[in-house]
Amino acid sequence: MMKTHIRSKKNLIYPFLFLIAFLPRIYRIQETPIYTDEITWMVRAKETFLAIRTLNRTHIINYFKSDNAWWNNKTDTEAIALPLVYISGPFIAYLGNGSVLSRNVMAEYTAGRIPLAFVNSLTVIIFFLMTKKSFGNRVSFILSYFYALDPINLANSRLIMNDGLLCFFMLLTVYAFFYIENKSISIVISSLALAFGFLTKPIGILPVFAWLTYLLITNHKKETFVKIIKICLFTLFSILILWPESWFNPVVSIFEYLFRQIRLTQTSTAIYFMGQATKDVPVYYYVVHMFLRMPIYILAALVFSIIMLIRLLGIKGIREISRSQSVEVSLFIFAIFLYLILALSSKKSGIRYLLPIWPFIYYFSAVFYKYFNITLKKNSFLKAILVFSIIICTFTVYKYNPSYDYYVNEFFRRSDMSQEYISVGLCYGAKESADFIKKCFPSEGSVTYIGCASTVVPYYYSGNLSREVNKNKIIIIEEYYTQMGYVSEDIYKIVNEVEPVFLENNGIILSRLYNIGMKEDNKCL
Repeated sequence: MMKTHIRSKKNLIYPFLFLIAFLPRIYRIQETPIYTDEITWMVRAKETFLAIRTLNRTHIINYFKSDNAWWNNKTDTEAIALPLVYISGPFIAYLGNGSVLSRNVMAEYTAGRIPLAFVNSLTVIIFFLMTKKSFGNRVSFILSYFYALDPINLANSRLIMNDGLLCFFMLLTVYAFFYIENKSISIVISSLALAFGFLTKPIGILPVFAWLTYLLITNHKKETFVKIIKICLFTLFSILILWPESWFNPVVSIFEYLFRQIRLTQTSTAIYFMGQATKDVPVYYYVVHMFLRMPIYILAALVFSIIMLIRLLGIKGIREISRSQSVEVSLFIFAIFLYLILALSSKKSGIRYLLPIWPFIYYFSAVFYKYFNITLKKNSFLKAILVFSIIICTFTVYKYNPSYDYYVNEFFRRSDMSQEYISVGLCYGAKESADFIKKCFPSEGSVTYIGCASTVVPYYYSGNLSREVNKNKIIIIEEYYTQMGYVSEDIYKIVNEVEPVFLENNGIILSRLYNIGMKEDNKCL
């Protein structure tokens, strides 16, 4: 009876952690600014669902043979993104405004975000299960709480984007392979998760490297090798069934797509880094992102944990470590490998590209928190640090909701410091600009918006939108465009006659509004 009661109490951890993850992802989800790429995926998800819904084999084949098969783009990197399309499509079609099937319950972007927020919240449960195997209940619960409320994780796991799902499938692949004891279940889940990871983004196939690393250092080489072969074959079979492109070009399409994506990622694109727009972005680009945008209580724990892991390898050597330690070493090497794949690519972007590494950062931080937990009962000062970290973590969610993507940690929170190094709020600013115009210039029916978020402005502003600076009295220039030097001298000659209004969110400058002769509403004086 007592054992049953204890077991039921432990089982309550799972719904509790899910709620901790899901509630801040769903709360005010409709107020989270639209990221430009979300519009593209909204359209693709809805159109693909409507095509499949016909259940007409000829129509479905013709749909995927046409230009609708975005993964055949020869000039730019494109995710396959089938999980995102299949998850979001029905919700957009049935609940979002503007569809022939819709009940017009909510905006399309809100309808598409809700199922993704739900699925991505499950990542926290997988993270808890994985961490518990190595570090115990208490440490894994603390780290899962921190991970669930991590602002960067929150920001990118409730948008109609692939990064959250990629993280979910890659983590599930790793967990199923290393920690599910039933071999058959382990193989099936690993295979399906690996297939869905690839069908999300091409780097979703990389967990295979973690398995191969483990194969090199484990004492159970034959058993591990057979398991890897079975998973790879089942994964290949799953992709051939699920990916429409493989219906037309079996097997060949997979390798052609992978080689094309590798080639395209070596095409340099300009990005803002260390105060300038440059194509020559160094390997440590993402390290700077992590130092600026990772919570300080995780950053400090990670540094300590890496030192401890290196010390462990130095003392014991790879051949002498235990099975569980072999898994930890394999995951550690895999995380470094994954980082190098992203860092050595010529095509880099914002912090969201690091999302697949994020759970492994928290996982290895557990080494510190395990040591922390051992000494916690004897040290009141350490208890105070832990409580303070939990308070900071919880308060950060309250402070940044609904715009978690503007988070910068406590050391670099000043915008003039953080935005000097990287772009924070990349391609954002449309919502804040539109809100300011509606409040301060309610009678103005036309504005000029210069920035990559211009496609998002119509979702928030019903007036006329222009890129011509000489036709309007309200001119908005996105901060990202200013950083990148995309604003011409002719435009600056016009706007420099007046002082800009800096439109900010949590200290991050998103855009600059120039009032060329308009009278402001009394609310803004």
